[in-house]
This record gives sequence, structure tokens and C-alpha cells, in this order.
Amino acid sequence: MSRGLCLLAFAALFAGCGYDANSSPYSLELVVPGGSQVDVGATVTVEAIVSDASGLLVTYSWQVVDPQKTSLELSSKSGQSITFVPTKAGSYRVTCDAQVEGFGLRTKSIAIEVGGAGAQLTYRARITPPPPAGVPPFDANVTIGDGVALSHDFTAGDPRRVTLAVSYGGEALPAHVSVLLTPDDPRPQRRYFPTGQGSLSLVSGAMVVVMPEDIAPGAGIAPLVRTVSAAGSAIDVDFDASSMGLWVKGTIERAGAAIDGATVTLRTIDSATKVTLPSTVATTDSQGRYQLRARAGQARLLVVPPTTSQLPMAEVANAKLDVSAAASGWTFRYNAVSSAELGGKVVDDDGKPLAGATVVLSAQSIGDVGELELPGGQIFSASGRYRVVLSSDASGALSAAGKPLVTVPRGTYTVEIVPPVGANSSITLQELVVDGSKTLSLAAARKAIVKGIVRGVDERAVAARVELRGPYGPVVGLAQADKGFELAVDRGFAYTLAVRPLDASLGAPLWQPALLVDGDKSLDPLKLPRATQLSGALRESSGAAIPGALIQLYCEQPTCPRQGLVDQTRTDSAGRYVLRVPRSESAGTTP
Repeated sequence: MSRGLCLLAFAALFAGCGYDANSSPYSLELVVPGGSQVDVGATVTVEAIVSDASGLLVTYSWQVVDPQKTSLELSSKSGQSITFVPTKAGSYRVTCDAQVEGFGLRTKSIAIEVGGAGAQLTYRARITPPPPAGVPPFDANVTIGDGVALSHDFTAGDPRRVTLAVSYGGEALPAHVSVLLTPDDPRPQRRYFPTGQGSLSLVSGAMVVVMPEDIAPGAGIAPLVRTVSAAGSAIDVDFDASSMGLWVKGTIERAGAAIDGATVTLRTIDSATKVTLPSTVATTDSQGRYQLRARAGQARLLVVPPTTSQLPMAEVANAKLDVSAAASGWTFRYNAVSSAELGGKVVDDDGKPLAGATVVLSAQSIGDVGELELPGGQIFSASGRYRVVLSSDASGALSAAGKPLVTVPRGTYTVEIVPPVGANSSITLQELVVDGSKTLSLAAARKAIVKGIVRGVDERAVAARVELRGPYGPVVGLAQADKGFELAVDRGFAYTLAVRPLDASLGAPLWQPALLVDGDKSLDPLKLPRATQLSGALRESSGAAIPGALIQLYCEQPTCPRQGLVDQTRTDSAGRYVLRVPRSESAGTTP
């Protein structure tokens, strides 16, 4: 009997006498074309294969259960294949029932592991809405795994419309205002109110530093800080004689002689908010006297002498220096400072005179340059800083204010050579110990060439925007798919490398901090990391979209694929954004 006749006989037997599933000649297998280990956000396809069922009617029924034992809603449960998108990391159970016409039911289950559970990281999003939105900047945490596509919507906190009124004796007083979210906020909002009145959109807890303009020469008002409370709706500051700040008076001297024209300021730390508040600015008179107003708090005194004095700037920063009440008799005396005369020239890397260069000599710490004596007899020593700027003529000779020699305090200096725009010379830093008069012979290095090829996740060369950001700003170029990129940069500095593919589907942006360029450098290959796409929208609590907002994503944990700024973008007209985050299993090539 042939195999076909046997199968027909078996079919007739099963139809008439019942079906034993274990004796079915058909087997059911489930196949995942992309593999059974996938990522959150990826589209998963599962196909059912019934062997030797060609020409027979097979019906299917599917079920997918997520790691929380919840059945997923499927667009189709009765086809030979299904697709679904996992939104959680963990193990998914996929079950298929296949009914072969005339033979009964076969059931098969498989587990699909969705990655991301062990690689989730908390990122910090810094969101800066545009001024018209009336919403101050805020931070929000986002937990991101290793998925292909994730979604997260941001909701801005309800801004409080806070009215501002600054006055003196009932008369409006112009004021500058800084809004801080933290005591040392590096990105404060700054506004100027020429009439002393207006409004601000603030969140509860924001700190507002009010800096009123002087009401008269020598009679300024010290800035103060106010905190926006949940219940508050106004900042109303009416200054009078008792609220203008504490008078601090004294003299600046050198060898018993008054120093005329020195600038004196105090910076105090507000005990309640920990915000540093500047005092008013004082200038000494012909008798070396100064007076300024400051707020109470731990203090730091800064003295900037006139440039003709050839004295260093002095700073008294002592934990015990404190302003708690009005004070007079704060006497600062400069010590005798040993000086030296400098002159010289500057050349380029080939030894040719470098005309039009700027040379800056700066010393950040020059011994004990003086001391501050308080009326009670307390004495605090001061450290010094000094800075002088020279320029070169056509012969490369250096001068300051037309003089070929400059007098500077002895100490250790950083020499910064800044070539003219368009020169092939690099900004060059050197250390100089000034222990006596000397003639300088300075040489600027040649610019370094940084080149490379950017490759996508499939190893193919791609077009990308390449930026090297150093201490003197960014250098930007375009990497072309056929020949890469080449940038001329100042050598001897650490740069942050930022590579962004022109086609976002080719990989995540590549960020590499602290890339030292001490000579010509090749960065081939620069492989873009695989990306997790994070998208969503920024809205007000009312649901209204916030367009034009800057969203910056930072990863600051030790286990981050790339620490620091990961990606940034602006929201579109509908408040939507798309960021691309490097995935932990492929953080990119570190050059």
C-alpha cells in the first residue's frame, strides 16, 4: 500500500473512531525569524509550521503572555503568524493551538526573552522651555533599558505666575533678576525690569536674586534672595534704610600708603538658601577708603588694584570671615611683592616671527600677597592672582601698552599664545617660572590634524556631523561617506568629540569626552553605537504642547555606556521629540 493510501486510511479511522493526539502524524513548530532573544520596543514575529499538512485546512489560535502574566491584545489571533511589540523586559510566553482538518489539535509554547531588565539605567533629562512658554527649566528622570524604541512623555510643572515689584521708599526701582533652581545653578534665567515691576513664571522652590540698581553714587543696595513658596504669588521688595544691606567700610594700603582706584567687593553666602550674593561694588578714594553694602553671611573679600599699581588681585577666603553686623575698619594691607621685568618675542612652528599674536601671562596663586585686619585684631591672609596681556608686532616682538618690557610679580605663570585668525599656528600653553627678569623666546605649535571615518552599525562609512569642542570653543566639520573628515584643531588640549549621523537610522550619536589631541590623530574607525530611540512629547499639565523646548539627556551613573551628555534636541511644533541613546551592549568605539 502506498504512503498516500495509508494516510487516507488513517484519516478515515480517526474520523470514525476518535483521535489520539499523541499518534498524530503532524508536528507543530514555532519559529522566530529574528531569534528568540529580542529587545523592548522591537517588533517580534512568530510563525507556526505544521509538517506534512500541505493541502489540508489548518486553523490557528494564539496567545501571548507578558512577564506580569497578562495576555497581550493581538491584532490577529488566527493567522499562521503573529506580530507583537514587547514593552517590558523579561520572559514572554507564546502559545499556539493548530487544528489540522480531520486530525485534531496540536499545541506548542515557546519563551521569548526580551532584553533590558539587567541594563536599565536612570537618565536625567534637562528640559529648557522657550521663554514664551512661561515655564522655567526643570529636570526629570527617565529609566531606559536596551530597547529599540521607547516612549516617554514629559509634563512641565505648573508654573506660578509671580508678580515682581521692586521699590525704594515706595518709588519703583529698576532691578536685575536671576532665577535659580539650585543654589549653584549653572544656567540661571536672567531678566531686567527697567521699571522695577513685571511678572515671572516660576515653580515652587525657585530662588530669585534681586539686584537693584544704585539709588545714588556710593549708596547702593545689596542684592537679596527670595524663595518662591507654594502659596506665594508675589515678590514685593520695598527697600528702606534698614533693608539695604550691612555697611562694610575700610581702607586698602601698601607700605602705609593709600591705594587709590582699587575695586573692592564682598561675596557672602546666604545661610537660608546657600546662594552666593555679591555686595555692591566699591572703589577706593585718594585716601584708600571704601564702603560697600553686603548681606549677612560667610564672606569672601576681593580686591582688584588699579593696573598702574602692578599689584596682584588679592582674595581673602576664610571660613571664619563672616559678616554679621555693620562693620568698619576692615583694613587690607598689601605685602611687599617681589617683581621682575619681562620682554621677548614669539615665533611660529617654523621659527618665523608670529605677527598679530596675543600672549597672556596669568598666575593663579601668588603666595601671601597681603592680609586683612579686622577691628578686633583678627588677621586673615590673602592669596593673589595676576594677569597681563601682551601683543606681537611684525617682527614678533612683544609689548604691553606700547612698552617692550612689563613688570610682573614673581611666581609661576601660564603663558597662553593666541595666534591671529587664519594662522596655521595653534593656541599654545606653556609654563613659565618668573624668578627674575628675563627675555622670553616663545614658539607657537602647529595646529594638529584630526581625521577619521564614521561608520554605522553595519560597518559602512556614513555621512555625519563631527564636532570637537575644546576650551576655546567648537571646531565643526562634515564627515562624508566616501572620504571621512579632517579637522585642524589646537594641539595639547582635551576635546569632547560629538558625532551625529545625518541619517538617524544609522546609529546613535557618539560622544567621547576627554579626547586628548597632542598631535595629528586618526580616529578611523569611529563606529556609531546601536541606538535606543526615545521619543515622546513635552506638554503642560493642561495637555497643551510646548514647542521649541531644548531637551538634553544626561547619564551620570558609573555603569553608563557613555557618561555625561548623551543626546539633545528641540521639540517640534507639536511638542514632540526624538532622542537616540547608546545601548549598553554597544556603546561605540572609544578613540
